[in-house]
Amino acid sequence: METEEEQHMTTLLCMGFPDPVAIRKALRLAKNDINEAVALLTNESPGLGYGYEPMESGPAPGPGPGGDGETNTRSGSGTGGFDPPPAYHDVVEGERSNDENGNCSGGNMEFPTTNLYELESRVFTDHWSIPYKREESLGKCLIASTCLARLGLADADENCKRFIDRCMPEAFKKLLTSSAVHKWGTEIHEGIYNMLMLLVDLVAERVKQDPIPVGLMGVLTMAFNPDNEYHFKNRMKSCQRNWAEVFGEDSMFAVSPSSSYQKEPHGWLVDLVNRFGEMGGFTAIQTKLNAEEIEIGSVSALVQPLGVCAEYLNSSLVQPMLDPVIHKMITYVQNLEEKDLKDKRLVSIPDLLSAIKLLCMRFQRELVTVVDHLRLDILLRMLKTPHFSAKMNSLKEVTKLIEESTVSKTVKNAIDTDRLLDWLVENSVLSIALEGNIDQAQYCDRIKGIIELLGSKLSLDELSKIWRIQAGQSSTVIENIHTIIAAAAVKFNFDQLSHLFVLIQKSWEVESDRVRQKLLSLIGRIGREARSEATTCKVLEVLWDLAHLPTLPINLVQQALEEHLTILSDAYAVKETVKRNYIIKCIEDIKKSSQQSNPQAVWVVPALRQLHEITRSFIKQTYQKQDKSIIQDLKKNFEIVKLITGSLVSCHRLAVSVAGQGGLSGSTLVDGRYTYQEYLEGHLKFLAFFLQEASLYLVWNRAKEVWECLVSGMDVCELDREMCFEWFTKGQHDLESDVQQQLFKEKILKLEPYEITMVGFNLFKTFFENVNLSDHRLKRQGTQLCVERLDLAGMDFIWRIAMESPDEEIANEAIQLIITYSYINLNPKMKKDSVSLHKKFIADCYKRSQAASSALGGPTLTHAVTRATKMLTATAMPTVATSVQSPSRGQQSW
Repeated sequence: METEEEQHMTTLLCMGFPDPVAIRKALRLAKNDINEAVALLTNESPGLGYGYEPMESGPAPGPGPGGDGETNTRSGSGTGGFDPPPAYHDVVEGERSNDENGNCSGGNMEFPTTNLYELESRVFTDHWSIPYKREESLGKCLIASTCLARLGLADADENCKRFIDRCMPEAFKKLLTSSAVHKWGTEIHEGIYNMLMLLVDLVAERVKQDPIPVGLMGVLTMAFNPDNEYHFKNRMKSCQRNWAEVFGEDSMFAVSPSSSYQKEPHGWLVDLVNRFGEMGGFTAIQTKLNAEEIEIGSVSALVQPLGVCAEYLNSSLVQPMLDPVIHKMITYVQNLEEKDLKDKRLVSIPDLLSAIKLLCMRFQRELVTVVDHLRLDILLRMLKTPHFSAKMNSLKEVTKLIEESTVSKTVKNAIDTDRLLDWLVENSVLSIALEGNIDQAQYCDRIKGIIELLGSKLSLDELSKIWRIQAGQSSTVIENIHTIIAAAAVKFNFDQLSHLFVLIQKSWEVESDRVRQKLLSLIGRIGREARSEATTCKVLEVLWDLAHLPTLPINLVQQALEEHLTILSDAYAVKETVKRNYIIKCIEDIKKSSQQSNPQAVWVVPALRQLHEITRSFIKQTYQKQDKSIIQDLKKNFEIVKLITGSLVSCHRLAVSVAGQGGLSGSTLVDGRYTYQEYLEGHLKFLAFFLQEASLYLVWNRAKEVWECLVSGMDVCELDREMCFEWFTKGQHDLESDVQQQLFKEKILKLEPYEITMVGFNLFKTFFENVNLSDHRLKRQGTQLCVERLDLAGMDFIWRIAMESPDEEIANEAIQLIITYSYINLNPKMKKDSVSLHKKFIADCYKRSQAASSALGGPTLTHAVTRATKMLTATAMPTVATSVQSPSRGQQSW
């Protein structure tokens, strides 16, 4: 049976990757993750092209330009099989085998390995610092590499090759392209200029040898690019040498363009190009280009450095050398056959044509259009091949062309956006691309770039075709298609958007709930990324309608509302009027609850939750401005408190009718989706929230309505009472003192003491204290309440709880309250005659005991009173304590 690695090998070979060695290496670097391997094989991720694995490296001391790491794309990680480098200060002078001009001296040709290690530790780290002096690591490695290249030994020395292939490109990338360039001083920029001169010497020597150094030519391209950060920073510098004296007045390889000579001569760049010519670099390139069997990748590598600086090249000297190459390459690409397109070496054709176009713009402008046509034609042909690697490289280049044509910073050889758009539409590039490997995330990311550009140009037929692709496919394919659609929808016009929602609606009707979840996510993504108010409003409308479907499972209702709320909560994309409209829609749904006799038609719980969340997000967004106008609108225009309490009563009545003979409980399904407990929580939570945010007191009629619905009604259940008790306890400050008085005296004190639970007892205690504080019978002193008058409102009820409650804990709590408010927490004046006070209390205890005993004919209540008396006596007057034993509550009987 094949191992997983062998299966991945087979898959990648079938996808068109021809080199088994490269595939194995990619799988190894990707830890056998096939998607990561594809990224490596298509150059989506760095690492495969290097001869060595990255080596661990850390920061090292020493002078040099530093960066904050924002452009560092490869910090060192992993091990390459090398010993840890010694400290920089331990480098011995005897290791230097070259003089400062790069000339070989002495018989020791060893590459300065210690300097390489030290340099790597400074380059491959987030907080990098690269030395820029000739006598430091970068300079010494460049000089040594040039010496070895001159002798034809650069590739033979393992450490030299490591420097040229891995460390040097990253060092110059940071020195030339980092935004930190603009922070460095003159000395550092001059030091980098010297390093670039050493680089030019190295390339000029190495390009004379075989094989052609493709990677090194890429570094030279970066060095010759006038648009990089370093050359832009130094664009006003003049040449450091008089090249007319070196070559003759008209025989210089590079000159500053007359149009920009005065303002931006780019003198340092001109110096680099002329130095390359002085060292024989142009002659070497010409020799290589004229070779009979040169590969297309090598041609591309050789002409790219000349292409990027073409506007600075001396046409009278360089054009005769390059004209034959331009014509030869155009003819070569025009004559490519279909079988050639799968050759992995053709991956360099787009870069070659890009460079050729730059040369044509300088030397043969009449060929520019021809080259543009070739660039697009070869990409279309590659896209039509069955080979994944060719298709992927084509899409990658199309995406690059799109980016170049649309970025704000002009790319010199970019194809005009309208021309590119016409090509995409006329050749149905998107449709062709979608016939490929849409199960690959990298592939779909590339398609997304095409569809974003097409936008409103995408025909309805193509949109339907894209949508149909997902039918019967895996979750991965569906998600990839949805990602593509969401990217395109940002630019859709009204007709396209309407057509898309028709397609979604048709899919919704036939798909499973699993796919519907993905459809909701897609709709939400379109709404979040939309740039027009019309699109946003359309998405909100669709989500709202879907959430109202009567047969929709509760999890999909919740998902639709969450997507809806996320879009509404974007304060910048959604206007206040839209949010207010959906608040009104929620209120209308709540109003309908009192008019519906069919439970399936009720949409109260989601409406309450959405009203709660929209209102809360509205307040949260405007909180800094103290804008609570939405709350004031609800209070003034909708009588929201009356609406919610009325809805609570109506929904309770509906729940009772649904419960039938079984009796109401929290788990009763009211409408087939939401339980009665969810109904109850939805109403009470929003009501509490609104009262607090509106700084509003609950009037007596509404408080009475809630109480009678949940506590004293005929069909209430235990959940009703408990939640109502807890709600009034937490919301005590939402009632004015007179309403608290009424609720306490007319409702709470009318409860049956033996039915009081701990939640009910806590409610009683809260209102007992508030009412007596309001009547000045109690007075707050620090954290304690002090009794000012013994005739406390509700004291008789505490006695009844102590005597009648079957719950031991509640009874003990009641007894403790009796003791606290009858003796312990009295004010100092009352405590002066403690013996008289105590005798009076004992007499009251026995009087209540006698009355209870005679009324019920049993000793149990007497025991309760006796225990209260004993506890008080023991606490207040130990000398009077008796030894009366009271049976435990569990042993008592009537």
